[in-house]
Amino acid sequence: MTTIQFESFERLASVVLRLGRVQRLTEDADGHTESDTTHSVMLALACGAIAHHTGMRIDRIVGLALVHDIAEAYAGDTPTLQQLTPEQAQDKRAREAAGLARARAEVAGLPWIVGLIDEYEAQETEEARFVRVLDKAAPKWTHALNGCAVPRREGMSREGLEARHRDQVDKLGAEYPDQGIALYFLYAAGKRSVAVWPDAP
Repeated sequence: MTTIQFESFERLASVVLRLGRVQRLTEDADGHTESDTTHSVMLALACGAIAHHTGMRIDRIVGLALVHDIAEAYAGDTPTLQQLTPEQAQDKRAREAAGLARARAEVAGLPWIVGLIDEYEAQETEEARFVRVLDKAAPKWTHALNGCAVPRREGMSREGLEARHRDQVDKLGAEYPDQGIALYFLYAAGKRSVAVWPDAP
């Protein structure tokens, strides 16, 4: 059996605590800002619940969801509610690549976690792709809880949000045509969040 040094868990704790201090644009129904750890736990539980109805490996899916944003412990979160400019997208990729390398180095003594990180980044398994698509549904669940408070505060119109959701579904549908169930939940989450817009018909 491989010996794991106790210090590896201290480093893991440091990474997770940093992740918990990363604040996202999204909020709960009371207006409290969502953290990256809250988002990751929400996504992990939702992915597991949805995957229960498939033949995919639920334990792997939950693990992938828990590490999917680990780079943000060092890179921070980049809001993508509005379409990023090419310059913003390039900056995001560079920061996240550096953050991922640092986070991966911190947990290098924990091969199970390293394996999950590498699997998610490669996007070659059905489970990793499933988590990737549902990651985009999670913010819409929070928007539905607070009447789209964040998109409205960011100056988006109901039509603009609807168009943004449509573009996202189209893009991910083209990139992940094998992910029918996840794409359905992404589509449904977008429809639900727009439906609760205060002036929705």
